Amino acid sequence: MNYSENNYNEQGFYLEKNPGQRAQRMPAAQAGHHGKKKNDSVVQGDRVPAAQAGHHGKKENDSVVRGQRMSAGHTVRKERGSEMRGHKSRTSPAKRYDGLHSADKKDNNRRKSKSVCGLIVLTILNAVLFIINISTYDNKIDEKTIQKIMNKYSAGEMDFSEINRNESGMVADLAIDVMDRLERNAADDQDIGDMMSTEKRHSTYGDQASEDNEQQQKSSENDETEKEDEFSDLSEEDRQKAAEIIENSVDYPEEFIQLMERNHETVDFVYEYPQKGNKPADNNISIEINQAEKGQIPLFLQWDERWGYQKYGDGYIADNGCGPTALSMVSVYLTKKEKYTPAYIADYAEKNDLYVDGAGTSWELLSEKCTSFGVCSEEVGLDENAMVEELEEGHPMIACVSEGDFTSGGHFIVITDYEDGCFRVNDPNSVIRTNKRWDYDTLSKQIDGLWSYHKK
Repeated sequence: MNYSENNYNEQGFYLEKNPGQRAQRMPAAQAGHHGKKKNDSVVQGDRVPAAQAGHHGKKENDSVVRGQRMSAGHTVRKERGSEMRGHKSRTSPAKRYDGLHSADKKDNNRRKSKSVCGLIVLTILNAVLFIINISTYDNKIDEKTIQKIMNKYSAGEMDFSEINRNESGMVADLAIDVMDRLERNAADDQDIGDMMSTEKRHSTYGDQASEDNEQQQKSSENDETEKEDEFSDLSEEDRQKAAEIIENSVDYPEEFIQLMERNHETVDFVYEYPQKGNKPADNNISIEINQAEKGQIPLFLQWDERWGYQKYGDGYIADNGCGPTALSMVSVYLTKKEKYTPAYIADYAEKNDLYVDGAGTSWELLSEKCTSFGVCSEEVGLDENAMVEELEEGHPMIACVSEGDFTSGGHFIVITDYEDGCFRVNDPNSVIRTNKRWDYDTLSKQIDGLWSYHKK
């Protein structure tokens, strides 16, 4: 259908020549967008469909003969030029880019190759699985096949990790069956391993226990040998007593066992503990009173059976009652009174908080509270002449000594006499040391405190 340009208005609407009829718009598929501008001389040919329509507008004073539009051409005359540009045909996108990107082309080829390889692998796997399916019947396969698959799985040639129980088909069931068997075998191996490990541990523990028993036996034998050597200075009778005490150590206070080990002189005292330990103290010191009356300072031993088993502080007089025992010797010598026994003074010290647990008897008992037993004290300096002068005046002295010849901790001794350049002492814990002579240099180095006593 041909339309004359006189049938269009400025907005592009087609107008019928019938004046009474309403203007109608051309169908969108046919309507062009060419408006007639002033002073244009254009012979309008038949309109072409919108799909082929170009977008060429006529500029002023241009003389263009508009022919039918070509489907892909751009026929345009340059302004005032006589040169005519020929038809430029468009090429398809595929041909337009063909050969322009060789790298992309290679990548495409690689992807195609991989896809082909993947398809080949999948085909082979499907064939293998198909063969396995054929070899099964009613979801059951023979033991040889299962064992073969298990061997491949164990060797790492097969992997069923991606197959789960939700998958259908005989292959999934087969894989699950094989994996279940492998898990059971692994569990059985673990149980066997645990049993072997347990047996090994038991065996090891048994061997260790045997070794421990042997070591304990050897240690016990060594201890007995050492004990025999330790008490080699005692008579055969006393050594047998010491062995019996150690063998029945549960019947003795630990303090007494240690006392015997430190001081072998106490074997008889410790040995008699089961028979005499619960008896009350015996304060009969008549023999010592007679010695005092003759001008001799009596020797009281803290582990004497008459009072040694009596409790004192956190132990017994036998092992920590050296302070009351030393003061008892001085008080009985100066006052000649029988009541000032070691047990009496220890009881007084304990009741008056003059014993310090873990430390022993307080110095206050010896320096100030001694007046309760009929004597007075005076502190003496560490000077040999001053010490000798006190003894010549009849004033016995009590010395507190530290670690050395008399003790491994703290201890009280009584200095009784001076003869031939040496001092004599009464050691409440040892007869042997009492009978020795001590020069000033040896003795003074161990003295921490020194008091002289006279009658009140």
